[in-house]
Amino acid sequence: MSNTIKNTGILSTKSFYVHYYIKKKNSTKNTYVGQYYYSGLGSGATKHKKITITLSKGIKASDYSVATYVDAHKTVKESNETNNYLAGTIKSV
Repeated sequence: MSNTIKNTGILSTKSFYVHYYIKKKNSTKNTYVGQYYYSGLGSGATKHKKITITLSKGIKASDYSVATYVDAHKTVKESNETNNYLAGTIKSV
């Protein structure tokens, strides 16, 4: 999956992790499927990453959504902690 992280703040960040989850449609439970480590991000900077997550054979992409949680360990002090989570659809390839 393609992943873009942007630091919208005025200060550079220290290192942080981004966690990835899948969630079955009509469920409230997220299932952790992986993480990526970022060594930091400058003020106003953007990083683009292509992340590969392998799902079990029994999982049909159309039955699930994917979620991304930035700074999952809450190591970066932020003025806005509400913009660290994003969910979207999974497309089969």
